[in-house]
Amino acid sequence: MKHIRILSLSLVLVLMLGLFAACGKSGAGSESASDAQSSASTSQSGEDVSTPDVSAPDASQPEEETPAPEAKPEEKPETLAPEVKPEQKPEKPAPEVKPEEKPQEPAPEVKPEEKPEEPAPEVKPEETPVAPAKVDLAAFFQTIFTDPANSPALIPMEADALDAFYPGLTALTLNQTVAYMPMMTAVPCEIVMVECANAADVETVKTLFKARIDAQVNDHFNYPMVIEAWEKEAKVVSNGNFVALFVVSGMTDEVVSNFNALF
Repeated sequence: MKHIRILSLSLVLVLMLGLFAACGKSGAGSESASDAQSSASTSQSGEDVSTPDVSAPDASQPEEETPAPEAKPEEKPETLAPEVKPEQKPEKPAPEVKPEEKPQEPAPEVKPEEKPEEPAPEVKPEETPVAPAKVDLAAFFQTIFTDPANSPALIPMEADALDAFYPGLTALTLNQTVAYMPMMTAVPCEIVMVECANAADVETVKTLFKARIDAQVNDHFNYPMVIEAWEKEAKVVSNGNFVALFVVSGMTDEVVSNFNALF
């Protein structure tokens, strides 16, 4: 298209140059030229054929083939296929997970606080003064030997002798005390009777009397007959708060029987 326009303009310029050249000739020529110009202009205005078609290609020049624009097939916008979504099945609710129930352990038995047992207070026998004795120990002693000819020579034991042979006896509270020993160590005879003011002292007195027997039996300086009498005939007896030790050769059992008969 650009080449056609250039050719048209070139023809117009050639014509105009030719007109200007004709105007430069003689006067006669000018008149004819003016007539020719007017007729040319009239013919140009009346008919379009006199005016060269600038749009037509110049026959003298080979027509350049302008390649036709390549007709591209109309591109239709691709219609996207609708996305096929998989059918959504309604979701089943997940099963409710219950926490594992642990078996309840029984609550520990609450035991009451155990207080340490306090030891029971020691119950001591009530130490009460004993009523005046109904048994007279001194009077009983006088009934042991009825035959003065056959009675051994005995002497009362004072506090010093009691402390020596029965240590601790005089420290006890005693309501009555009757104690005799032979004048001669070769005679196997000894009589000691007491009444305890407190019942708790009875066992103490019995222990002291038994210790005296053991000492006489184990005393090798005694006469054999004395050791034998203390070993075989010595007796410790008690009745209530009364405790007695009897060693009377040949008659100890009789004396013990008479003593028990007093109670």
